[in-house]
Amino acid sequence: MSLIGLFYLPVMVLFGTASANLPWQKYLIFSIFGLICLLGIIAGVFPSKCLKTTKRKTQNIMDIEFKGHHPDCGNFSGHVLHLANKTCCVGCTGLTIGAILSISGTLLYLTNKLPYNGTMVFWLGFVGVLFGLMKNRLFKKRLKFLDLFLNVIFVLGAFMLLLGIEKINGSLLIEVYLLILILIWIITRTLSSQKEHKRICELCNLKKCKPSSYPTKKRVE
Repeated sequence: MSLIGLFYLPVMVLFGTASANLPWQKYLIFSIFGLICLLGIIAGVFPSKCLKTTKRKTQNIMDIEFKGHHPDCGNFSGHVLHLANKTCCVGCTGLTIGAILSISGTLLYLTNKLPYNGTMVFWLGFVGVLFGLMKNRLFKKRLKFLDLFLNVIFVLGAFMLLLGIEKINGSLLIEVYLLILILIWIITRTLSSQKEHKRICELCNLKKCKPSSYPTKKRVE
């Protein structure tokens, strides 16, 4: 659904009927987008809030220490960064940086201080979102700074798509469609990350790391 929605977007933008922007349109649309980014920043800065849910689902891994919202396990070493004696999630850090840059860009755009080429920005955003959605399939091996970069351009890509639509087409309907897509993309990325984490735990050889909620083909004693 996420990919179909993304690939259908250029058809709507390039072949849809252009419309004049309403006076309040850009302020409403970009304010909603900014709010989504702000909520994303809060989730990225305080990812440990998700830890309570994780522990409820994995009652028999209480011997494993969590750092952020990842188990302190070598299998998750590619998922974390160590900054100033603090362990940070690579994905959350990248998404937070992307959201901060997007909010900054939104403020510049709303104050008419962001000149840009609509078509170029739109396609750059398209590529950024595409790589962000496909990163777990395209890159099986975790490379921290590549993962960080892909998460940054995922959020920036959504912002660029919104800028491109505003310049090329200006349709309120298409912009609302994109905002709905962004919410779907967030859900998709969350489910994709959960699936990746589940796969790692299923392949783990440590008995105490085997959550009862994760069915495994073989247990290694």
